[in-house]
Amino acid sequence: MSKSSENFDALASTSAFGPWTAPAPSDVRSPCPALNVLANHGYLPRDGRDISCSQLYHALREVYNLSIPLTTVLVYGTFLILGKLSSSSPHLRFSDLHKLSQHNKVEHDASLVHANASPKDAKWAPTQVDPELLDQLMEHAEDAAKDHDGLTPTDFGKIRALRNRVALVNGPLSYPHRLLAWGESAFLIAVLGGPEERIRPEVLRAFVGEEKLPVEEGWVRPSKKVGLNTVNDIRKRVQNAQSDWEKAHLDSSPEA
Repeated sequence: MSKSSENFDALASTSAFGPWTAPAPSDVRSPCPALNVLANHGYLPRDGRDISCSQLYHALREVYNLSIPLTTVLVYGTFLILGKLSSSSPHLRFSDLHKLSQHNKVEHDASLVHANASPKDAKWAPTQVDPELLDQLMEHAEDAAKDHDGLTPTDFGKIRALRNRVALVNGPLSYPHRLLAWGESAFLIAVLGGPEERIRPEVLRAFVGEEKLPVEEGWVRPSKKVGLNTVNDIRKRVQNAQSDWEKAHLDSSPEA
């Protein structure tokens, strides 16, 4: 069960988080590492099933120190996109994490560590991390760490551009899905990057590869609330960096 919201500040210490347990074969997960992490640590049901708005809201705030406005947008926006929320039933449950893998709902092509849905009109997208894509992402992370101590918004812009070049064989992402893709990178930086906005390779691998809180790698919960303005500012920098990279490589970069 989730700790109470009164313990938010205590979670800045690495010993305060719930224990990590790998999912059982019968458990379900989503294409979103941040939510899978919450289930693996017990802040959401460990089997990934029967999750309510309230559970998701409190888990996101408690573990990642998200602001009330940002958490509200993420939770209720997700439920609305999935068609699982109405004004007459605000506490409706969306059944399980696997529902988030519905193709072209919240999930989209050109994920950094998940393969595209196949065929292109498939109803469901993969939820398992693709080892080859993870290795490619980690190569970028290692290079960034050697050059400037970790992945930055600029690095993520380049990574997104490169991923799009090979992943968008079914056509460009819709603008809402582009915003989601940039926002996913921004979320990682805001939650994992610390005040310097640099994600170390070992922290990234633990979070997106092993889907666990990277406390053993030295990560601590953000000390300041992660809000809409923070994530949107980073998102814009990722977006601009992607655009700049693509303009510099027009001969080989398809439309984002």
